[in-house]
Amino acid sequence: MYKLYQKFESLIGGEIVEDGTAHRTIMHFSYDCAPKQLYDQNLINQAKASMSQSQFDREFGAIFTDDSSGYFKISKMAACTVPDGQSPCVELAGEPSDKYLISFDPSWAESESSDDFAMQVFKLNDESRTGTLVHNYAMSGARLKDHILYFHYLLNHFNVVAIVGDYNGGVQFLNACNESSLFKQNNMKIDIIGSDLDNLENYQQGLRDAKLEYNLEKKKICILRKPTSQWIRLANELLQANFDHKRIFFGSRAVNDDYQKQRNKRIPIKDLKFLRHMDSEKQSSAAKMIDFVEYQVDLMEKTKAECALIQIKTTAQGTQTFDLPDNLKRQTGPEKARKDSYSALVLGNWMIKIYYDMMNVESENIQTTFTPVFVA
Repeated sequence: MYKLYQKFESLIGGEIVEDGTAHRTIMHFSYDCAPKQLYDQNLINQAKASMSQSQFDREFGAIFTDDSSGYFKISKMAACTVPDGQSPCVELAGEPSDKYLISFDPSWAESESSDDFAMQVFKLNDESRTGTLVHNYAMSGARLKDHILYFHYLLNHFNVVAIVGDYNGGVQFLNACNESSLFKQNNMKIDIIGSDLDNLENYQQGLRDAKLEYNLEKKKICILRKPTSQWIRLANELLQANFDHKRIFFGSRAVNDDYQKQRNKRIPIKDLKFLRHMDSEKQSSAAKMIDFVEYQVDLMEKTKAECALIQIKTTAQGTQTFDLPDNLKRQTGPEKARKDSYSALVLGNWMIKIYYDMMNVESENIQTTFTPVFVA
């Protein structure tokens, strides 16, 4: 091994001698151009079964493209990202005059190798009826108490007009929040809107019913979405279309004045836990605020990366699934690939449409048919 290292060092640092003798070469070539003894055919067959065609071409066929092989294209998401220095940027606390929407995908396990508990905050634009992702939360292995505290912080520092969550785990999470001492001390309670929005034939009526139930003052602003196969397909198609037509955006990095503005926000930074490995006692509040602002940008990129990994598959029964590639799903450990921020983005994007459809639905024109009759 040492002789090989000496040879490697001399080739890099030594003088170039044109003697016409090549020692080594590095090149990309397709597996079918190589001798069969250089690769495992079982590995090739397994990769063909688990990867999309474009991913297999990239990994084994030396065919490289300028975009991702997933259902959501990186180039489309990059086009929907607000350039640095422009607004809106990532936010640690919202503007009082703006409207915000929260989406969450809960996870109860307290293991670091579990799924993330994801929350996202979208700034709404009433004129264009679009939303911009401005705040992220993705934590695995944290206690329920930490998730409730973070949710409480979002509700108190953003003007939240709508909430959406995954029904699987969302009911328990909201009940835990409403019964917690933190919510009771602040006289806070989140109520659920139970209108049926699954029936596409009666979609307008479902919106009217939801609008009648909606009450911002009493915080009856939450919809818990049951992830049926039909809804999953429609919600993913909606997100893809919104990327294509730029109806949803990712907030920019906070720079210059925006950076200082976010650093100076008054939030309970000492109590918040947003990193798995964090020692709050050894870190000042100012230093933690700097980390918090920078980490929001990291989570923004994490969300886009998770979306880029999603691939669509169709079962023999014709059901479409949107999931990570099989080789990534087999990963374990704290750094495994996840898709929880993507799930929260799908929920939030769907809720933005529901919110504006609900707010702008026409009231039902009720005609009276009763004719009063005078009885002598």
